[in-house]
Amino acid sequence: MENRRAVYPKGNAMVFPLELAQVPEEEKIRDLKYLYPLEVSELNEMVMNVCDQMEYEGSPMYDQYPDKVTMGRMAAGICGHYCCQKDRVEQKWLRPMVEIMLCNEMNCRREKRCRHYRSKSC
Repeated sequence: MENRRAVYPKGNAMVFPLELAQVPEEEKIRDLKYLYPLEVSELNEMVMNVCDQMEYEGSPMYDQYPDKVTMGRMAAGICGHYCCQKDRVEQKWLRPMVEIMLCNEMNCRREKRCRHYRSKSC
């Protein structure tokens, strides 16, 4: 049976529910991120860019116990850039939202890296 997908603007694809068992984990995550509100999608892009910059050996992102102060600084930088770029006043929910998104993205990347190294050793 062929893999059916509906293509959405900006290159995102949403998978039909009946096929979820056959879909790789990365596509499931992309589908969930498609559902984000526009403002959150913009923040997510900034979080992804920061995490892309942290993708190197010895990065604090891959420490056994990531430092909360470093995470807070990264989140503050994203919030500052977002508010300056959009001429918006920082809202009460912005910083916690960015911290949650940052933790989630870092966790996904840490798990992906761990799976990669486990599969290499086999």
